[in-house]
Amino acid sequence: MSGLFSQIHFAHLGALFALAAIPLIWLVSKMIPPSPRTMALPTFKFLADLGSVSRNIQAAPIWLKILRSLALFCLIAAIATPYYSAGNGVKTTAEAVTIVIDDSWANANDWEQIRANSKAIIENHAPINNATTQFRLMTSSQNAQMPISVLSNRDTLNFTEQLEPKPYLPDHRALTNRLKKLDQKSHIYYFTDGLRHDASDEFIGELKRIAIGKPNLLKPNSPLVTLNNIEATENGFAFEYKSFAKNAREKVNFLSKDGEILGTGQGENGRGSLALPANLVRKTAAASIAGQYNAGAHFMIAASVLPPLIGIEGLGQADEPLVSDNHYIATAANMIGNVVQGDVDNLIAAKPNAIIFGDRNGFSPSEERALLAYMRHGGTIIRFMGAHAVGKQQDLIVCAPLSATPRIMASNFSWNGARIEPTPPLSPLFGVEINEEARPRIVSVFQNAQSNVEIWARLMDQTPLVSRRAIGLGQIVMIHTSASPVWSDISLYDSQIHILRRILQTSMANGISANTRPPSGEMRPILLLNGFGEIGQVSADQKPILPNQLVSAPNADYPPGIYAGNGSVHVLQAASSDLALRRLDYKAQDFDLVSGFAKSQVDLRQTLFFIGFLALAVDCLIAALGLAFFRKSSNKFAEMATILLCLFVFSPLLATSTPAIAQSTAAPKASAKMSDDDLVLAYIITPDAATNLAAKTGLEGLSAALNARTNIRTTRIIGISPASDEMALYPIIYWLLPANNRPMDAASAQALNRYMRNGGVLFIDTKGGGRERRIALQNTQIATRGLVLPPLEPPPENHVLHRSFYLLAGFPGRFANSNLWVEAQNSTNISANDGVSPIIIGDGDWASAWAGGPHGREQTAIELGLIFIFMR
Repeated sequence: MSGLFSQIHFAHLGALFALAAIPLIWLVSKMIPPSPRTMALPTFKFLADLGSVSRNIQAAPIWLKILRSLALFCLIAAIATPYYSAGNGVKTTAEAVTIVIDDSWANANDWEQIRANSKAIIENHAPINNATTQFRLMTSSQNAQMPISVLSNRDTLNFTEQLEPKPYLPDHRALTNRLKKLDQKSHIYYFTDGLRHDASDEFIGELKRIAIGKPNLLKPNSPLVTLNNIEATENGFAFEYKSFAKNAREKVNFLSKDGEILGTGQGENGRGSLALPANLVRKTAAASIAGQYNAGAHFMIAASVLPPLIGIEGLGQADEPLVSDNHYIATAANMIGNVVQGDVDNLIAAKPNAIIFGDRNGFSPSEERALLAYMRHGGTIIRFMGAHAVGKQQDLIVCAPLSATPRIMASNFSWNGARIEPTPPLSPLFGVEINEEARPRIVSVFQNAQSNVEIWARLMDQTPLVSRRAIGLGQIVMIHTSASPVWSDISLYDSQIHILRRILQTSMANGISANTRPPSGEMRPILLLNGFGEIGQVSADQKPILPNQLVSAPNADYPPGIYAGNGSVHVLQAASSDLALRRLDYKAQDFDLVSGFAKSQVDLRQTLFFIGFLALAVDCLIAALGLAFFRKSSNKFAEMATILLCLFVFSPLLATSTPAIAQSTAAPKASAKMSDDDLVLAYIITPDAATNLAAKTGLEGLSAALNARTNIRTTRIIGISPASDEMALYPIIYWLLPANNRPMDAASAQALNRYMRNGGVLFIDTKGGGRERRIALQNTQIATRGLVLPPLEPPPENHVLHRSFYLLAGFPGRFANSNLWVEAQNSTNISANDGVSPIIIGDGDWASAWAGGPHGREQTAIELGLIFIFMR
């Protein structure tokens, strides 16, 4: 017992001097004033009969004085800020504590654990509200010139709460230079990311120099996997990843720009691949390793590295393969990207990156209008201008009108001039490999000089070979010769393929890769990643990448992201292909390896305040019930019985409040027996296994949030089949629709109708926000075929979804602009739902949001899911 009390401390000992006032209770505490005399009021004569007999106020009984003394003692002790120190080995008398954190993306998987351990270290080394311990908090992302400040425990806690992992690796050299300025010994706690970086040995040596005893090292618990390279293949993608685990098998999700999972590739021993249709390949914007929540596991895919979709005209019956432009264009296009063939209207409808036309006699008025609109909206048209194209003054699909007389180069005097001149650095064709023997024999020339036309390539005699003019958001590019050998020998070499590939790259989003074509001007960020691998905000003061400073590895000035400008694009990956993962050898560093810290200090203020106010409440209740009973009766048994009755009345409050007080000091333990209030979440099993897994994973994330935030306990996540399983036990059923949804059978439809009619809620998630609107609508119609649904409307302002304790501005799921529909207020539908809509339909893919990362993300979607459950 003495050991127990020796571990109770007070942060404000001076407040305990007020305990000297407790003996006054024994002197001044009385019961209550005597009760008034009761007498009839026939006349005013009673005034004469009232005597002035003095009556002593009865002193309070001993048990009441003890009760009041207890109340005053607890309240004074609570003001003195008591706390219990469990003494788990941390020295609370330390004069100085230094916490060093590798706040890089390599630690992002365990960031919440790092915060919790940092908080425990701070609280264990400094008593509550006691600022005697000096703290220093240093991170690997801080500048080398940043001064090392001494912080109080409260400031250190606040600083720790605000820390976020950075999207670049640590700078141990800068950290070493800062540590060299420290001479004071302190207790060292180093949160390593588990990697050995440049200058790590010198940095660890500095930690040992200033450490009291051995430094404490806390390593990450989650295995680190990085996604280092992705390349487009003929059938999809090939990828490479790195991990410390041998024979590591990983799943890589390929994502659209909206976050929709387009496919999942399986990898083994650091390599893997994914077969995807061409239309999904073009939608791919990024890839990430499943189960990893860091920037190094996220790989951004620029459009310039994807195979383009190329529109070409089909070969006509009169076309001869060896002399037809379309034959040579089709051969080159199939080697560069994916090809779609058809007439002008069909080509534009396919939304290709560019449309290539061979030598032809212009276009009809309707075709011209369609092609001009296509270019104004960002499309690219490439035309080979041969014998059929020259001299057409009314042709609008040109950079500028051409002369009716082409220039013939195939003569002894002009043949050397027909060689293609090396392209200048500012040209998009700079660096394109062109064979010296690839020369045009005849070229088309402009009728007049044009100031609004860019010349991308010339012949040695300065005759334009490739010209370009911007039209709206798009462009037209002309090659001033034929695609076939009729006018040119370029088609006989790879040079024509190289030229077309580079022109097609300019038609892709953001431009040509800066590694292929050095930028002519600054490139500003259009997308940035944070340390968790999420898309972050691009601030106005973010530095651009300058032409002569192409960054190969991210840092504080240039975080990972996509930088674009002046026709060039640069993708700065958090984990590049040349990143070497080197494990830090913990055993060789002579550190104390610590797995984590439990909270060793318990704040007793709440408990003492509760007992003190409870004692005062009992005192007030006894007085309110009338203590005259005790003054007139000498029955001690009655006194004790009343006291026990009061304690019995208040004992449920004590019992229910105790867990609430202890909640912050002890982790909740799972109940050994499932209670009647436990909840089972259910989802409908679909024919698609991936959809079923997504629904189950999403509900598991929602279940974790429900268990953490409320007293409701979810014990299981169950997949059900409406036709065969009893659904009455589940207040709400989640139905995530697959992409290839099929009509349900009659038995399933009848079971769902009966379920909704008897009080159940069916939540249909169409995932329409991530699909084409027409396909999403068709999918929803197939799913609801056979269901008896009331009229639907978006939730009005007075709906329970808008008036819940979570005030939601919208209903975002994985998509910020998600839509939701519930039963209309004017519906005449009769069910047992007590006014709650029996059907909820939305397009937000909430399962993906509920299953998000462990770092506080997708909170609004989780709050919406909790509201759905509370509605029932």
